[in-house]
Amino acid sequence: MNKKELEKERFCKVSSILYSASQPIRILSHLEWNRDIKRQFFADKCKELPKVNYPQFDPSKTLTLVNEARALIGNTDIDNWLQRISIKLEYGALMMASAGTKKFYEFSEKLYGKPTNPFTDGKSTPLELANTFDKQISSYANYDLGAPPPMCYLASDIAKQMQDAVVKMFGDEAPQVEIVDELSANALANPKLIRIRKTACFTDLDAQQLISHEAHIHVATSINGLHQPHLKILAAGHPGTTKTQEGLAVFSEYITNAIDLDRLRRLADRILAIQMAIEGANFLDVYHYFLERIGNESQAYENTRRVFRGGVLNRWGTLY
Repeated sequence: MNKKELEKERFCKVSSILYSASQPIRILSHLEWNRDIKRQFFADKCKELPKVNYPQFDPSKTLTLVNEARALIGNTDIDNWLQRISIKLEYGALMMASAGTKKFYEFSEKLYGKPTNPFTDGKSTPLELANTFDKQISSYANYDLGAPPPMCYLASDIAKQMQDAVVKMFGDEAPQVEIVDELSANALANPKLIRIRKTACFTDLDAQQLISHEAHIHVATSINGLHQPHLKILAAGHPGTTKTQEGLAVFSEYITNAIDLDRLRRLADRILAIQMAIEGANFLDVYHYFLERIGNESQAYENTRRVFRGGVLNRWGTLY
């Protein structure tokens, strides 16, 4: 083989090793809280911190494979890209292994950043943007914008709409849509399966948002990755893709007119709540913040859980 062919073979080998290293990393499923935690929180009149225990995670398989891949990485642009992926996989494995400890936040920050990190312009930050949205949306409080759409669609209704949408878009490669009892969000997707939380209720716009967000981005990019013939790592959903994936998914909501003020407020509130946790607010503080904002106890709990899952509940929430 000539030099070019040898390089291609090496890139493919490193990519395959990193793909194998990524497989044990299933962050959201590892950090799920079961329904008993929520029941106990409300049984305690929302006055006690939830008691959460995470399963043990052994990062050794991922770390061993990462080191194996790094031994083959050179100094080309493609090598630099593969090296960045190896770092994200290492941090992801170590973050899962440190769930429930202060170390979790340290790895979370390395992976996803924090609200005060500047955007690519080097000046503005997610926190500033969230505050801007918050002030702008609050300024509409005195205007009659009409009643919000009722939360009238059950998970079964949305599942039917989602299944029709993915079959239309992906044909034989369309994932199945399944309703599940427990889930870390209203919906989660991978190339084979879209799961919808049974207890969630939806509006018409929620359905459009989920189709744009979960199907048109998360599912589509995963299927595209599976079709790549050489670089297997492109098919993996790993911590190194999260920021880009979520950014594209929200952008998809914008360009399809599936986003509204309520959704923007939820995104802004999440950033503001994360900053509260970083500055020392505990689970109860953030829960009451959300409760005051939205007036729904169950949703306030779910929003707060998303901030603190994996972290220490008296401080150090996660950053996604």
